This record gives sequence, structure tokens and C-alpha cells, in this order.
Amino acid sequence: MKLIQIELVMFKMFFIVLLIVAFTPLKEAQAEFVDVVAKVKPSVVGIGIHTPTSRPQNILRGTGFVIGDGHYVVTNAHVLPTELDESLLQKMAVFIGSGKKAKVRQAEIVVTSELYDLAILKLSGSALPALT
Repeated sequence: MKLIQIELVMFKMFFIVLLIVAFTPLKEAQAEFVDVVAKVKPSVVGIGIHTPTSRPQNILRGTGFVIGDGHYVVTNAHVLPTELDESLLQKMAVFIGSGKKAKVRQAEIVVTSELYDLAILKLSGSALPALT
């Protein structure tokens, strides 16, 4: 997936939410915002570091959202770990869900853009719900 396509998707999402809020009466906007959040929430994931040999095991550095076929995540490049300690078995991780039901998935970097502060990651495992 090309970086320009991702930027267009992100711009369209932002523009749609902005239009909903700007041109809808307050009560309707609040109700529609709740609907938008409910629709988007399954696609939102955490990005960070998983260290199975220490406490805390998980360090959240930022968030992202699932795109495409459910195996890719868009996030900000600045949240990616710059160094991982192999002796501690640290891995870049994508955190799915929250609380006791939270799951950790490994991910690898597909591409980054420091200029736009964007990154695309490829998830291990089965597909997740993608943002539509």
C-alpha cells in the first residue's frame, strides 16, 4: 500500500469527522460521534515493546489502526522502538484489546516516513478488523 494512499485515507477520515461535527446540531453530533467511535474502536491498537522476561512486560508507546486486509497497521513513526534489547527478548508489539482480554502480537516494520511521521507495520497471526 502506497504512503500517499494512506495519507489520503487519514485525511478523508479526519475531514468526515470534521464535517459531521461542524454541520450537525450538538445532540445529533454527540450521537453520531458515539457511533463513529463504536465503528472505529475495533480497529484501534496499541504499539509498543513486549519484554517477557521483565516487569512490566508491556510498554505502550502509542496507538495505530488496522488497515487493508487486517494484517497491516498504520501508526506514527516516532512511537516505534528505536532499540530492542535482545538479551531481554524484547520485541516490537501490537497490543489488541484491553484489561485481562488484551493480546500481544509481534509486528515488523514494512515502511516508515520520517517526513510524514508515519509507519506501516505487518502483524503476525490472523487478521484483525480493519478500518473502513
